[in-house]
Amino acid sequence: MVWIIPIIIFATSFVSGILGMAGGMVLIGVLSLTFSIANAMILHGITQIGANGFRAFLLRRHIQFKVLLPYILGAGLGFLLFSAINFIPSKSTVLIAVGIFPFVSLLMPKSIPIDILKRKNAFICGISIITLQLLAGASGPILDVFFVKSSLNRHQIIATKAITQTLGHLIKLLYYSQILFFSIEESLEVPYLLFPVAIACAFLGTTGGKLVLDKLSEFQFQKYSKIAIALIGGLYILKGLILSF
Repeated sequence: MVWIIPIIIFATSFVSGILGMAGGMVLIGVLSLTFSIANAMILHGITQIGANGFRAFLLRRHIQFKVLLPYILGAGLGFLLFSAINFIPSKSTVLIAVGIFPFVSLLMPKSIPIDILKRKNAFICGISIITLQLLAGASGPILDVFFVKSSLNRHQIIATKAITQTLGHLIKLLYYSQILFFSIEESLEVPYLLFPVAIACAFLGTTGGKLVLDKLSEFQFQKYSKIAIALIGGLYILKGLILSF
């Protein structure tokens, strides 16, 4: 199973390269069923830093940098709050939480004026997304809530989400690495060779996804994003409930 993971990483990075989300949700589900939660979060973090960081580089001219400072301040506060708890979720909690996120975003009332371009919203986004990253490993559908009301086009959305997600996964990697380092009950399970292979697969998948993104219309982008996250969310809720019994 471990050596099938690079193929899954390529596929999920390809999906995220097109939709700007969903791939990370699939990947954290697979990894959490293969490794301990701390190990899964570390490998997922490294992979997503590679995928999102490379996506941000490819689309760098579309990044809306004005949202980053308030986002970083909120993310830092979220990290401090979560570190005070020093909490490691169970596998069923991760799966159910990831599964619920898409439906929260889809059911969010359209009348709520959440726009990532406003500093207050970017700050709240930073706190929310980092908390969800540390709790469930993925947060794409909730992050999308902060972008759907903005005036950004699909390239600007994916580019800006990519840089914020890169920062989020860096914080997640730091959090779970220190937990694993100081733990006396578990150690690193992931083969060292898998880390560079995972990053390479993430680069390749992201590059392929961008080629498809360039061919999509704005309508297709919005439609396929909603369908993908709803299907994935439903499957993860079911799997999480099965594991909890």
